Amino acid sequence: SSISEHSISNLIKSSSHLQSLTLDKCLLLSSNCFADSLTLGKLTELDISECVNLLDEDLLHIILCCPQLTVLKINNLNQLDSKSLMMVASAPRIEELYILHCVNFSDESIIELLNAVPRLFIHLTRYSTIDLAGRDFQVHCTNVQQVFDANPNSFSHKILDRFRRSISNANPMNNVF
Repeated sequence: SSISEHSISNLIKSSSHLQSLTLDKCLLLSSNCFADSLTLGKLTELDISECVNLLDEDLLHIILCCPQLTVLKINNLNQLDSKSLMMVASAPRIEELYILHCVNFSDESIIELLNAVPRLFIHLTRYSTIDLAGRDFQVHCTNVQQVFDANPNSFSHKILDRFRRSISNANPMNNVF
């Protein structure tokens, strides 16, 4: 028997007392798994890293279901764009955001989010060398500009190109002539 989107939805619905939930690498995760009336009122930590089928609008729907959310991990979600980053500001209690290995968010959008939510700390990766070895940093509105100036994201476009090629190669419909 295989796991379906409906099974994931039922699991989430029955988890109303959870404080922490990790759904990383769940390929079936979407906003459909979070019912419109669902509120995970005790959930403070959510990890949806590497859920590569999540869309920008899914992220907002998920955040709105979790009013007590203080820690959100969306590592390796390179299919999202900068506007989805601002959706994080709609989480009223958010304190920590993990966007490690996300190269799709512009420096400007990260700074904009930090200015909108001054209590927020963001964990991120910078790619400033040609060997594409990323370095992880924790930034806050008080140090973000210094970190970005000292560690320009000069080669992030190469990482994003690599991600897009891997997604393209993984989709069998792209090989149809």
